[in-house]
Amino acid sequence: MNNLHEPEDRTRYYAQGLWRDETFYDLLCRQADAQPEAFALRDSRRRLNWRNLHAWVNGIAADLTDRGLGAGDRASIWLGNRAEVLATFLACNRQSIACNPSLHRTHTGEEVVALLERLGARLLLTESGHGEGDAFIAGSLRPDGLDTVLTPETLAGPGAPPETPRADPDATCYLAFTSGSSGPPKCVAHSANTILANTRDMVRDWGHGPDTRMLTLSPLSHHIAWVAMGQWLNCGCELIVNDPPKGTSQFDWLLETGATYVMGVPTHAMDILAELQRRGKDRLGKVKIFYMAGAPIPAAVAEAFSAQVMARIEAQGRRPRLARIALGLALAICLWLLAAPLQGAAGLLLQGLALPLVPLDDRLLGELLLPLNNVAAAALLLLAALGLVWRKIFSASASRLG
Repeated sequence: MNNLHEPEDRTRYYAQGLWRDETFYDLLCRQADAQPEAFALRDSRRRLNWRNLHAWVNGIAADLTDRGLGAGDRASIWLGNRAEVLATFLACNRQSIACNPSLHRTHTGEEVVALLERLGARLLLTESGHGEGDAFIAGSLRPDGLDTVLTPETLAGPGAPPETPRADPDATCYLAFTSGSSGPPKCVAHSANTILANTRDMVRDWGHGPDTRMLTLSPLSHHIAWVAMGQWLNCGCELIVNDPPKGTSQFDWLLETGATYVMGVPTHAMDILAELQRRGKDRLGKVKIFYMAGAPIPAAVAEAFSAQVMARIEAQGRRPRLARIALGLALAICLWLLAAPLQGAAGLLLQGLALPLVPLDDRLLGELLLPLNNVAAAALLLLAALGLVWRKIFSASASRLG
């Protein structure tokens, strides 16, 4: 259970740069050092920065160590979409404890008992009102080998870290049960590298960074959420879990959090698009990417998102005619002012280039000015106006001196 890979495969993957000597906890430390005050994790109860998240993870890791858990042990999580899930997973990763967060809310108590016994889990983190979590908290359900049951209320808070982390990027750290739709759930074992290798590529190819706001609509018991986690730790963005405050819809949570990147299954997208249409809105807040997996994407859903993209592009091109004329004139003035002090052919050439910018062709000018946002446009107009004033003053001064 501790190591997943053949030595030859491991050596080859490292040589190819596909795998790296870093764990999930290592990436957490990197982000906490690089941007301690930036927002890292959000649910309906709290919004943590990287410094606070790092301290919380260390406190949980120290408590797990005090409880006698360590390398090679296994822990399970049966919670809703809460920050405690991510913090506990990272603490387990620090101490080389394999963590299983994929117990679904719909599992019965007896099913969870069977799964925990199959894993040999020594610790369970659950909560009252989540499935039959109360039975585990009260002790009426207790799998063989389970030593400790924790709740969000009894989970450790921020604290000093235990001894040096013993985590190995190639050791088993994430245990995920399949849905069980085709028989008893099967357990898939992952190392940090088997998750992070793919998510590094996603971050690079899609341009995620610290300014991204990543919302996972998938429950934290589903694998899509852990693909989100790998990207989150790699790019240092804020991860938002699907835990809207009471009375707030999933759609409003997306808008309130300013999500720019959303992950879910096609049914999530269908629900969001239906709500978008019901409210008469033409765009999905600040969302730039909507990732869907887990099932085939219906053609109608793909077409609806494509139509949003095209509508946004067309809207950007419909800059009012008067604004385009003003900007074109500003560009022409700036270029003319630049050319005026030059002598000979160079000055004539630049002045000649300024003439086509006077907006006789709306379509051409629209293409030219499309990249300018409102701030840049205002700055350009101000520069042109100041240039004309300066030119007038300079010319008057030169006349007096002459």
